[in-house]
Amino acid sequence: MVNPLRGEVALEVEGETYTLCLDINAIIEVENLLDIGIAEVAGLFSEPGRVRAGYVRAMLWAALQRHHPHIELRMAGDLLVKVGLARVIETLGETLDAAFPSEEGEHRRHPPTTAGTGKVSTSRSSRSGSSRKRSGG
Repeated sequence: MVNPLRGEVALEVEGETYTLCLDINAIIEVENLLDIGIAEVAGLFSEPGRVRAGYVRAMLWAALQRHHPHIELRMAGDLLVKVGLARVIETLGETLDAAFPSEEGEHRRHPPTTAGTGKVSTSRSSRSGSSRKRSGG
């Protein structure tokens, strides 16, 4: 049974339900297979015209591993053919969203790429007697 609170998404293939999940192990598998970071992979999935079939197969395979470890890479390719590239890309997009919810609990397509508050840091001068300028003035 799919648990959306754990970032799981269902994929129906010829009457059988597969549970996809991009946990940390799946993310590492994708990064190792494709030799690119997860942020770059997610970026590709937000621009479907740039997605390569090999990327989709690798991501599908990795997302299947938590609940279906018996599925090998080639078998993931067979599932991809049965379901269709467009539907698998859409489902993997949902899986990415589920794996990286925003702070407000909403799902987003891209994993966070940086840590921090999102605010610009203020520079500190080492010169004595320097004064800070007021913003807007």
